[in-house]
Amino acid sequence: MADYSISAFIRDDKPIKRNNKYPIYLRVRVYDRETKLPTNLDVSPSDWNAKKKEPKERTLRLALVSKVLAVETFLNTCIATNVPISVASVKNYLSAASPRTRKSANGTFYDYYNAFVERMRATLSKSTIMAYMNTYNALKAYRKVIDISEINLSFIEDFDVFLRDVRGNEDGGRANKHKHLNTGVF
Repeated sequence: MADYSISAFIRDDKPIKRNNKYPIYLRVRVYDRETKLPTNLDVSPSDWNAKKKEPKERTLRLALVSKVLAVETFLNTCIATNVPISVASVKNYLSAASPRTRKSANGTFYDYYNAFVERMRATLSKSTIMAYMNTYNALKAYRKVIDISEINLSFIEDFDVFLRDVRGNEDGGRANKHKHLNTGVF
């Protein structure tokens, strides 16, 4: 049996919200224990692909994937560093990683991002580090100052428009920058 599994689902067992959407949750199983964790994302029943267990809309799907990747990264890091994993440790990680409570030392996202890249420098190739720094430069061109609490779905969508319309990035280039942003933030 695998150490953990993560799957998304909509909480259609709860009453539908006023916006006619259901909340999206993550079902996280660690060994033989399981919990349901909110993603703070909503989806209408018609926009949910029940077979693939994901939203049909691309932007919402990317936001959900970033949340799943954050949990997977946390669990894989714990496993790689021989830190015991549990449902409680996942809950603690997610509550600590909440955008409402997570800030860099002086409140800027760039300090946090640079610290992340420095931590990863020993384990990543030089070309990967260069790609992360390319994303950093694109973010700086987009906005000179970013508070880490500002990183949300709306920010990501606006950054995507900037990459496409101002910098002329194609889908693949934009996807890589989003991947770097998600890895560095979540």
